[in-house]
Amino acid sequence: GKPIPNDGKPPTRKALAAAGVVSQFLTAADVPAKDEETDFRASAALRHIFQNAGIIDDRLARATCAAPDARMEAPLTEPVTVVGIHLRRHNYRRVRGQAPRRPKLVACLVAMHFTPDAETPPYTEMYHNGRWLRFADGRAAYHASEIGNENWGRNG
Repeated sequence: GKPIPNDGKPPTRKALAAAGVVSQFLTAADVPAKDEETDFRASAALRHIFQNAGIIDDRLARATCAAPDARMEAPLTEPVTVVGIHLRRHNYRRVRGQAPRRPKLVACLVAMHFTPDAETPPYTEMYHNGRWLRFADGRAAYHASEIGNENWGRNG
């Protein structure tokens, strides 16, 4: 949470995203102290890389579809789209000697398209700039652009 002087991650992520490449970063400080500890940050990083590639955990499809090994009372009978909405207020750090920057509202929408077939992974898209994009393209567009919208950054 503390700013890192001359941190190359934000400009590198933005430059890669402008070229349509999504990125994931880990640092040496992210390595667990003991071998037997679970490396949650590395696990999350791998999960994000898989998501960008369209590889989604099969538990989602199995939770919504009947499969021979997991019978359900009401499985899907037709395709379904589930949309997740994530909203947060982005507040800028106060810099001594500079006027405070207005907060921005960050809105992210992700759609997952499920079929009744438990063996078919969901297709995932992200909404950006008025259209739905393949998830990796949407994430790249998100990181390539300015975060949030100042006009929506409510003060209340």
